[in-house]
Amino acid sequence: SVVLVFDSGVNMRAISPSGERKVDIGMMAAGILGYLAVRHTDSVSAYYGDTGGVHKTQARSSESHLERILQTVLRATNTSQQNSSITAVLNDVHRTVRSRSILVVVTDGFEVTDENVALLRRLRHKHEIF
Repeated sequence: SVVLVFDSGVNMRAISPSGERKVDIGMMAAGILGYLAVRHTDSVSAYYGDTGGVHKTQARSSESHLERILQTVLRATNTSQQNSSITAVLNDVHRTVRSRSILVVVTDGFEVTDENVALLRRLRHKHEIF
């Protein structure tokens, strides 16, 4: 299964050096990978959030489900008033995703701290991370 992990904080609405919104670049990349998964009958789910909380969707294998995921995360990012917290989202993934999965992480940035490095090591032990 593929788990799309999104940072939906206000930082994702920033403009990239090439002029596009960071959320739009992330949606395109996640959409392509999700589409490839669905085309191969793999399930796709999403975890997204900010400092206001973490949300998740169920895993399904259809193009319409993938489209709903992308629209939901885009809407959450466009309306968020909270700061980014990809660490909180990844911690939730670590606690709740039991089966081996491909994690596609879409974020503006990731602070390299001892805690975050340990979290990534724990996740990498069970999942493939992109």
